[in-house]
Amino acid sequence: MLYEQIEPILRQEYPKVWKELYFLNETYKNIITQKIIKNCEFLETYEENKQVVKELVEWFRTVPKAIKSSFELISLSFDELKEIKKQSRNKKKKNLTIQANALRRNFRRFIKLTYEDDIWQKQFDADKQNSEKSYIIIPASNDIENGLSAYDVKQFNISRKIAINLDILGHLESFCNTYLSFKGFFLTLTLPQEFQNCSYEEARKEITKRWKRIKSSLKYRDILYLGVEVIELQKNETPHYHIQLWINPQYEQRLKLLIHKHFSNEAERFDKAVKTIRDAIKIMKYCCKDKRKDNSKSYTSFIGLKKDIRARYNSLYHNKKYKELSDYRTYKANKIIHYKVSNYLLLLLIRGFSDDRLNSLSSRHPDKYYILTDKQNELVINIFEICNNEYYFKLNNNKIFIYNIFELYRSKYIYYIVICYIYYIFLLSLLYITKKVYARLVFDYQCDKSKGQPPPCNYI
Repeated sequence: MLYEQIEPILRQEYPKVWKELYFLNETYKNIITQKIIKNCEFLETYEENKQVVKELVEWFRTVPKAIKSSFELISLSFDELKEIKKQSRNKKKKNLTIQANALRRNFRRFIKLTYEDDIWQKQFDADKQNSEKSYIIIPASNDIENGLSAYDVKQFNISRKIAINLDILGHLESFCNTYLSFKGFFLTLTLPQEFQNCSYEEARKEITKRWKRIKSSLKYRDILYLGVEVIELQKNETPHYHIQLWINPQYEQRLKLLIHKHFSNEAERFDKAVKTIRDAIKIMKYCCKDKRKDNSKSYTSFIGLKKDIRARYNSLYHNKKYKELSDYRTYKANKIIHYKVSNYLLLLLIRGFSDDRLNSLSSRHPDKYYILTDKQNELVINIFEICNNEYYFKLNNNKIFIYNIFELYRSKYIYYIVICYIYYIFLLSLLYITKKVYARLVFDYQCDKSKGQPPPCNYI
């Protein structure tokens, strides 16, 4: 049974409901009708169509006002939205495509429809993709149609962001394992069943609030934690977290207790919700598997690193100076990045941690708050030598710092000083020799018939 079969009855007996449903796309009307028929218990004393209409009206009364008011926008095609945007004079207005996708997501969550079964959404995404592919940004030299399109640029930018995230994660994992000797945990945190049917915004706010409470509890106890968090959608488009977290092993039980407290729904599957990290890069690639899809709502952010860490990394990758970083740190970080090997020194070189006590490990006067073992003390020496271009030695148990002559020579300071000194000595020697030779040639007097008196002037 389709909606058009029950529409005359609905229009005649419930005109207000029909009027509000009028703007909804026919695809969605038919889907709602089919779902109502599956849950409807038909009685022999009434007509089947009238019973479906009655159940439809009862269902419509449960629909939130926000979803009712969005029927017209979610029913527009991509070309229609594009035309509306062209005619709109308000340039600062929110992108209608993003707004329509968000409203359709909430509508699907309410009627319990998956993205794979939403035919209208898939058609919308296909039209959008074809429009991006048809818009050529950089035409080819011989064939204009095969140039670089907006879709190609979009996919390239996504690939670059994923690559930057993977590189930063590799350096972070190396720092946590090599220097801090932390233990890594892979957390998969979901919301209880009661948040499966609410709007996406409400579910996102709830899960973010719960995770923030865990981080605040750790920070209140002055427990250092580092990692990366990825928020993405489940099959029913409910947001959930994939988190890679490194923490001191002695606080493992504290972390598990906090997860039990704020995500009590994970108690039955706690072994799957909290796992030990074996390969951080492989996990990150798994979390980014849907990043290229049009319906992807995956957000990646680092824990314990500065908010501009991606901008720092991208700038240093191209060997460009970034804010307070010195030329030496820029040069050294660029070399480490292009080695394509995870190195715990990179984040210290670029001062990428949000905790200044970690950044100070690469300064001349390191904060030893996190230095607890002899191994870490030895690594601090190595960190200081590389990050500050200096060496130090011990004399009577006192540390004395000296400059690294080879690195200074590389930076051209001593080179220019030596060259200038050689030129200066050369010019003075040349002037001295020229003066003596000239004096011998000019004042070469002969003493004829002299009675022993000296010549007019002394000469060599």
